[in-house]
Amino acid sequence: MAPSQRFRLGSSLMSWDSAQTHCRTLSTDLAKVRDLADNEELKRMATNYPIWIGLTGTAWAWSDGSEPTYTPWSQQDPAPNGIADCAVLDVSSDPLGMIESNCAVPQPFICYEDAVRERLVVLKLTADSSLDITDPAVLESILNTVAMKLKEQGASKDVHLRWRNVPEKLIIPEEAENITDIVCPSVFD
Repeated sequence: MAPSQRFRLGSSLMSWDSAQTHCRTLSTDLAKVRDLADNEELKRMATNYPIWIGLTGTAWAWSDGSEPTYTPWSQQDPAPNGIADCAVLDVSSDPLGMIESNCAVPQPFICYEDAVRERLVVLKLTADSSLDITDPAVLESILNTVAMKLKEQGASKDVHLRWRNVPEKLIIPEEAENITDIVCPSVFD
């Protein structure tokens, strides 16, 4: 089962692009229908109008770039016409399904926000023995570098890194010649 996510119905009508921008500003993105449970939750929130979700493009991918694993298309199958490259929930279908719609048409929309997740990462860093890895400026620089690399790889702008335990210097005898291994147990989350 997919991790829980919180859905939020937008308060106005917007084009797909405007709705996505709005959702990314306030939440995570336009809603992803990952499974039947998501579909049922969205059905309870449905209005009397088609509702934008995050499925888009001629290749049909979620707006975060992930591939859909659950796509409950309504009887109207996706048509490769290039005009209707965005998906809406078809509130008139039973069960609730998706249909294509012109991305420029203002519609209601649903944003989602993933549950906050913490991830523990342990790093093993190797540095010149003259580097004081207990110096707060060095520690901050390491975190900033890791954060920059994560963002380059597409991580959310809301990633927050911190040291859980301050690293300790350990000199490993076979490498002791000018090298200090920096072991960071329970590094950051």
